[in-house]
Parts: sequence; C-alpha cells; structure tokens
Amino acid sequence: MEFFLKFCYGDWLIKLGRLPCPIRDPQFVADKLILAEKRKESTKEAEVVSVSERMGEGGLQVYEFEYKVDSTRGGLKKILSAAFVASGKLYLLNNSHSDGLESPIDPDRRNTLEQILHSFDVAPST
Repeated sequence: MEFFLKFCYGDWLIKLGRLPCPIRDPQFVADKLILAEKRKESTKEAEVVSVSERMGEGGLQVYEFEYKVDSTRGGLKKILSAAFVASGKLYLLNNSHSDGLESPIDPDRRNTLEQILHSFDVAPST
C-alpha cells in the first residue's frame, strides 16, 4: 500500500509525493518535508534539526521531526512535527514558532510545545 503525504502549512497544501506504508524510515519523510519547503519561492533556507521515533499506543511507531525554515514571508521559524499511520491513514501534527536570533523561544514555551508533540498518539480504544 502507498499513500500521498500532504500537509498544510499556513495557507499552503504541500504534496510530498508517495510514501510506502508503513513508513520504515523517518529520515526519508524528513527529507521529503525539506524538499517541499525548499521548492517554495519564499524559502531562503530549510534544514532538518532532528529526527526521532518512539513507540506509541498499541505498538504504533510515531515519528517526530524538528526542522527550521527561513523565508521571506515569516522569517526564521522552527517546526515541530509528529506523524504516524493508523488504519491506512497518515496523521500529522505540526506546530511552528518564531525562533530568531534576536528573540529565541522561551524555554517554558518550547517545553510546552514538546509535551504537546510527545502526546500525539492514537486514542485508546474503548
């Protein structure tokens, strides 16, 4: 089975292309995200900061990504993303924050965003 990876970023719907299901390599997905960002006319620079995976509810693999984008439209931003596949569907959580050199993100806010990211998982069956 294959599916198309799409995600919304602001007013953009970004199509990343076909991905194998299940996703076996989170770095592959991160590379696709960066390629999509670099294709945008407004992007000056984009790079992956980190890629990780964790075991989710019921043994599901959850992939987490952090990357940064510098663009003419919003300046320097960091994006924290999590993704998993359940029942043949791709689920994504993206949160972005400004993180410029002159005004880096507050450590408490960063911690809150990371907690939200780490909580992204399949809801337990009832």
